[in-house]
Amino acid sequence: MKDAARRFKGEVILRVSFMATILCDIGGVLIDVDYRPALEGLSKECGLSEEAIYERMFGSGLKERHDEGKISSYEFYSAIVPEERISFGRFGDLWSGIFSEKKEVIDYIGSLGKRCRLLTASNIDSIHFDFCYKNYKWLSVFDGMGLSYKLGYTKPSRGFFEKLCEEFGIEAGGAVLIDDTEENIQGAEDFGIRGHLFRGLAGLKELLRDF
Repeated sequence: MKDAARRFKGEVILRVSFMATILCDIGGVLIDVDYRPALEGLSKECGLSEEAIYERMFGSGLKERHDEGKISSYEFYSAIVPEERISFGRFGDLWSGIFSEKKEVIDYIGSLGKRCRLLTASNIDSIHFDFCYKNYKWLSVFDGMGLSYKLGYTKPSRGFFEKLCEEFGIEAGGAVLIDDTEENIQGAEDFGIRGHLFRGLAGLKELLRDF
């Protein structure tokens, strides 16, 4: 990708060429994520404290293994819900009740699809992606779905970016990652992909204002 870079208020502003690849995180960029409703609902229906459920998910590395597709969704459910106190379907409903759409960001990213290749680059499990795919029709603007549970790796690992580029024929130097997590941006840049730390729509528009 050929581009000219200049500085504006301390930031490098990219002028990205036609048909560059934009890699967009889902959670934190296109949708807000709040785990509290899921923890509250699971606690109420499973008879465990929110702290105990959180520890089962996050403290043991269980969620990361699920995000990487190393364990099935049913194994994930079984490790969290004691004695199948709620059904797998109900668990999925509660676990997916954590999202809210960021419509202005979604509309802006979608508008770039006429000029570039759009791909998701997301740490996400199969339950969450199935929910998003069913409920968020705007995902159809993307030309491909880079998803951790399919790639077998999560950001910021090098494996994630290697598999993503291999799977979709991406040249690292011709791609920009939009992500809300500093570690993920660093992982992308270490791999040779430009990164933009998302902190709001205004900053994103400024970054790509000549796009």
